[in-house]
Amino acid sequence: MFFENQFGNGLFIGLVSTLVMSTFMIIYRVSRRAPLNLPLLLGNFVYPKKRLNDKNAMKIGIAAHLLIGALWGPVYWYTVPVKSVFSGLLFSTIPWFLMMVLLLPVLGQGFFGSKVNKYLPEVYLVLHAVYGLMLGYLAAL
Repeated sequence: MFFENQFGNGLFIGLVSTLVMSTFMIIYRVSRRAPLNLPLLLGNFVYPKKRLNDKNAMKIGIAAHLLIGALWGPVYWYTVPVKSVFSGLLFSTIPWFLMMVLLLPVLGQGFFGSKVNKYLPEVYLVLHAVYGLMLGYLAAL
């Protein structure tokens, strides 16, 4: 694979998949189709009480998003026995679901982002599908 260390392989495929997904997130944000600025919310969650301006909160949020995405890579690497694009796609529903039922309510956006937009679950399901497709593709190499 990419590295001799299996955990390193998992981190690598998780990070690359997160970067690809983040590229699509940026495209969604620029085209004003993404109803939520997730990195900004993550950054403000890490440092609550408005101690950071939006620029610094975005930097911290982007770093947190990349770290979280990279850490899902080893989870996929060690838990899924058959690495394929399809298994990666199925696996990506797990972080999407956890985002919808745990992360968004904690960030004050409601269950499945109900306080933001009715299309938020679909938009982020597509983004996580991109993540899963890349994860499965890279793991299968």
